[in-house]
Amino acid sequence: MAVTRILPAQIKAIHAIKTRTRLDEPSYRAMLQGFGVVTSKDLTSEAAARLLTRMRDIPEPSTPVQRVAKRKAAAGKYAPKFQAMWMALYNLGAVEDRTDSAMHAFLERQTGIPHTRFLQVAADATVVIEPLKAWLIREGVVWPAADRDRLVHLMALKRAILRAQWLRCVDLGAVRSFGPREECDGLTEYVSAVVRGGSRRLGSLDDPLLEPAELDRASAALGRKLRAAKVKPAEARHVA
Repeated sequence: MAVTRILPAQIKAIHAIKTRTRLDEPSYRAMLQGFGVVTSKDLTSEAAARLLTRMRDIPEPSTPVQRVAKRKAAAGKYAPKFQAMWMALYNLGAVEDRTDSAMHAFLERQTGIPHTRFLQVAADATVVIEPLKAWLIREGVVWPAADRDRLVHLMALKRAILRAQWLRCVDLGAVRSFGPREECDGLTEYVSAVVRGGSRRLGSLDDPLLEPAELDRASAALGRKLRAAKVKPAEARHVA
C-alpha cells in the first residue's frame, strides 16, 4: 500500500494545536520522536492523524478568547462545499446535527484536522470530500457525471439529492407515490409548490429557470418532512 506523505493541512493543524496548548518545544520534539521523526514534515499522513489525536488530549489554558475561537463557524475556500454536503446529509436524515461543530467533528475523525480553515489546497480538501461523497451515495444519492460547467453539475447534484430525499419520504410514508417508486412521481409538483407557490407549475426539475437557491429551499422543506416522519414511528413505539 502506498505511503501518503503528511498533508499541508495536517502540518498547519499540528502547529496550531501546539500554539494553542502552549506545548513546550522539548515535549513536542519528544512526541515526534515517538513516530521516529524530528520534524512534522517527515510524518506520513496516517502518522500525522495519530499525532493529532494525541495532541487533542493536551489540556488547553482556558481563556475567554479561546472559548470564543472554538465556536467560530467554518471558514476557508472549501468550507461552503463541505457545508452544502453536510446539509444534504442532514436533509436526508443521515445526521442529526446540522451545525458546523458537528461537521468539524466529522472532519477531525476522518483526518485529524480540526477545522476547515486548515484546508487550503485541493489535495487536502479531497481527503474530506471523498468520504462525504461516499456517504451521500450510500444514502441513495445517484452521483451525477462530471461536467465542465460547474453550474450544470451543481444543479444535477441538487436534483439527485432531492430525488434521494423523495424516495426516502416515500419509504417512510411521508409522501404518497402514485406511480413506480423510482420515477419520483409527485416530486416536481412538490418542488413547484415550495418554490413557486403553485402559481406556475414546473414542467420538470430540469426547468432552465430554476436556480440553485430554489432547489435548496425545496430540499430544506423536504428535509423537514423527512425528519418529522422519522420521529413519528419512534414516538409510536414509545407510546406502545
